[in-house]
Amino acid sequence: MQLADGALEALGQIGGGDMRKAITTLQSAFRLRGSPVEKETLLDVAGTVDTAVVGALLEACVKGEAFATVSAMVDECILAGYPCQELFVKLQEALIGDSRVPAAVKGRCLIRLANADRQLSDGADEQLQLLATVAYISGECLKI
Repeated sequence: MQLADGALEALGQIGGGDMRKAITTLQSAFRLRGSPVEKETLLDVAGTVDTAVVGALLEACVKGEAFATVSAMVDECILAGYPCQELFVKLQEALIGDSRVPAAVKGRCLIRLANADRQLSDGADEQLQLLATVAYISGECLKI
């Protein structure tokens, strides 16, 4: 079995320290598309969001992109079938790791992420929660 460029790093990200999960994901990706196992196949099988997608979304917020641009990015995430709760987890990680965003802004944005996650658990619409959260983060980043 061969791994394509970036597949090993993606597998490490997906496994998150759980070797069984990594092996199961690798086996499933190999059965689905054969060798070489591509990064995208691993991400699809695991149902995880590529960090580049979340990075681009956060970058648009920090740069103060127009609402229409951010809204289109949210629509693309939903149409791609990314789980909203997974997007929130990745967005949280990206936000915490972004040194351009002050701690106070991070704190307010993380509270908004937690509230949106709770609302998802209560049955709220994924697209609306993601859009509202990203719009909130954009608004907070504009204050910087």
